[in-house]
Amino acid sequence: MPKKKTNVKKKVIVNSPTKVFIQKKADKCCSSWIWYVLGILILLAALFFLYKGMTGNVVTGQATTTTDAFKPIVEMVSGLISNVYDVVKAPLEFIVGDTSAVGKMDSSGIFFAKVLLLLLILSITSSILLTSGIDFLKEGWTHWVVSGVVAVLSIRYLTADLINTILMPYTTFGVVISAAIPFILYFFFVEKSLGTPKSPAIRRTAWIFFAVVFLAIWVMRQGISDSSNVIIVTIYPLTAILAFVMAIMDGTVQGFFNRARISRSKEHVRGKNLVFYYDQLNECNDQWKNAVQRGNPDSYHARIISVGAATGINAYNADIKELQKRITAASK
Repeated sequence: MPKKKTNVKKKVIVNSPTKVFIQKKADKCCSSWIWYVLGILILLAALFFLYKGMTGNVVTGQATTTTDAFKPIVEMVSGLISNVYDVVKAPLEFIVGDTSAVGKMDSSGIFFAKVLLLLLILSITSSILLTSGIDFLKEGWTHWVVSGVVAVLSIRYLTADLINTILMPYTTFGVVISAAIPFILYFFFVEKSLGTPKSPAIRRTAWIFFAVVFLAIWVMRQGISDSSNVIIVTIYPLTAILAFVMAIMDGTVQGFFNRARISRSKEHVRGKNLVFYYDQLNECNDQWKNAVQRGNPDSYHARIISVGAATGINAYNADIKELQKRITAASK
């Protein structure tokens, strides 16, 4: 007698939607917690500097454009900011350690720099632990404890001299970016807006004008004796020299842009050809597959290359070989 089939249902353990939802929300909150703290601290820092600016102009009695009607509001806001700053300053100073002044940087500058470096190290450490592959360092309180301890130990025992040294690359980065942005914007304005082949004289004139303006500013700034501005002042003649080089090498720059446009056009044509060849290859494969399934391979006729009256497998192989040759040639 045939055996009677019985349906055996396997027990499958499925997490409830509520549990999954709570777990996802918890993971999301843990991952975004550091960014909330970062945003709050940056806001407090901005409010602190705003407070310093307002109290320096209003409270000390210096001449300002603020009317007496707004003076109570300004004093109220500045008082609120001062109270918030006093509340968060004590615990943060305990965490970041010594904030004594060094050189021309006062204690508030050292304190602000150490707080930002603390947040930077905390964020980087947290990201490294999340991608470390070690489970107990990726989730739960262990992740934040390790990240916080590493960040605090990295900052608390840094002296003011070391903080001043650490800030030098960031200052250099800011100066370079700030000085490069106007040049880059002017470069694209001249080379793109005035980039027609019949306007080399206009482009050269624009670069020379740019260089002359920078040299004029440099001459006007020669009276500055502050050593901190020496590097900044030297940027003007270097930028002027670069502008003169751009005026001389106008043909080379335009040739570069022309070659780039030609290369993009070739890539576009090559891409269209490859798509066309691969479509033909798929059509050949589909036609051959249908012919074989019908039991009549000889019903396949050459589609790509003329092979006389050849049909069947010979025509199919000839088509595939020719298409592969065209694809290889178009890919180079």
